[in-house]
Amino acid sequence: MLKRIIFVVLCTIGTPMVSCTGDSTDDEGAANTDTTQEPDTNTSADAALDTLFSDISDTPELDFGEDNNGTSDIEDMSSATDSDTSSVIDIAQDIASNELDTVSTADTPKPITDGIDQGNDTENTDDMATATDLLTPSDTSDTATPSGPSPIGCVTSIAAGHQSFWCQDRLFDIHVPAFCLENPCGLILDVHGLTMSAAMQEKNTQLRKLGEQYGYVVIQPNAQPDPPLASWIPGEDDVRIETFLSDAIAAYAINPAKIHMTGFSQGGFMTWRFLCKHADLFASVAPAAACTGGGADACGFVGNQTPAVRIPILYMHGTDDVLVPFDCAKNQRDAIINAWKLDQSATLSQDENHIRTRYTNVSGDLFEFLQHDYTNDSPVLKSHCFPGSTDSSPTEAGQLLSYGCNPPNAFVWGVEVITFFMAHPKQTAAQ
Repeated sequence: MLKRIIFVVLCTIGTPMVSCTGDSTDDEGAANTDTTQEPDTNTSADAALDTLFSDISDTPELDFGEDNNGTSDIEDMSSATDSDTSSVIDIAQDIASNELDTVSTADTPKPITDGIDQGNDTENTDDMATATDLLTPSDTSDTATPSGPSPIGCVTSIAAGHQSFWCQDRLFDIHVPAFCLENPCGLILDVHGLTMSAAMQEKNTQLRKLGEQYGYVVIQPNAQPDPPLASWIPGEDDVRIETFLSDAIAAYAINPAKIHMTGFSQGGFMTWRFLCKHADLFASVAPAAACTGGGADACGFVGNQTPAVRIPILYMHGTDDVLVPFDCAKNQRDAIINAWKLDQSATLSQDENHIRTRYTNVSGDLFEFLQHDYTNDSPVLKSHCFPGSTDSSPTEAGQLLSYGCNPPNAFVWGVEVITFFMAHPKQTAAQ
C-alpha cells in the first residue's frame, strides 16, 4: 500500500524518478539494499519503486490499509460563522508572517484564543484553556537557574534562535527563544510524517513561532533519507530521538513539568509509542493522523500496551483520511476510554465539520478526541491534513504534497496543540 501511494504521487507530479507505465505493486517485502545505483527511468514501476524504497524499512505502522471506510459521524451540528473561520485563518497567516510578539521577561505573552472556538461553555467552567487561565513562561519565580544552559552531548553549542545538530546520523532542528537562555522553559518535540522534513512540519504546525511567543524550546527531527523518501524506522529512530531529547533537556535546563510531544502521521505513530514508553517523562501529548495496531511496540491501550502514567492526551484525526482510516482512529479512541474507564464526556466545540469531545473520570484522567471532516485537494491524502495550516503548495526541498486542509477551518492545529500543552503541565502531588 505504501509503495502504491508514493507511486501515484510521483506519477501525478510527473517526476522522472519512475516510469509510470505498467502496474505498481502492494508487495512491501524485502527491500533492495543497493542505494548507489541511479534509478533507471525505463524500468518497470515495480523495479523503480524497489529502488526508491531501498532505505525504507517495512513496519506494521506503515501498513495503512487498503480501504477507507471511515465516514463522518458528525450529525446535527450548528454551523460556524464566517467571522469565526476568518479569524482563525488570520491567526494562521499572522503566524506564517512572523507577526507575533516574542517572549521577554518584561512582557508576559498572552495566549492566542481570539477566533478559536473554545466550546459551548461560555463561563469557562469546564477548565478548558482560556486566555485567563493558561500558564505563561513568565511564571518563573521558583524556577531560576543560576548556572544556565550549557552544551551537553549532541547539543554542542547554546544559542537563541534556530540551530541544527547531527546526532547519531540524524539531523535535529531546534528553536530556542532568547527567554529560555535565562529561564527554564518548556519543551515540545514535534515529529513529521512520511515523505516530510522538519521544515515541512514547521510549515504546518508553526510551533517554532508559537514556542518563541510562549517560551518553549521546540525540537523537530528529520528522518532519513531526504524527502521525498524520508521515513522513520521504529525502534532505531526512536533511540536516536530519545538520545537527542535527553541531551536537549539537560543542555537547556528544561522545566521537567513542561515536556510535551506531538507528531503527524508517522510522527503521530511515534508519539503513541513514546507515550507508552516514556509516560513518566511527558506532561501531555498530542498525536495526529495516526493510530496504533497490535504490533510489539504499539500503544493500543490493551494488556501491557498501556502508559505507566496517565497523562492528558489530545488526539486529532480526519474522518476521510485515505492513509490512516478513521475506523482505526475510532478503535484507538474507544480503547483509551475503556482502559482508563472514562465514564464522563462533554462536547467542547463543534460545527458541521468538526467536533471536540473531552472524556474524563473521577480520578481526573483526561483524553480529548478532535475529529474533523476537512480535506485537501490531494486524492492520496484528503483528510490526512493539518487544519488551519497555510501550507497550500509544495515549497520545501523534496516536498511532493501540501498538507494544509482546504480553508475555511474552525481551528488551527498548532494553536490547539500549544494551548493544550500550556493548560496541561505535569501535575505535582500538591496539585
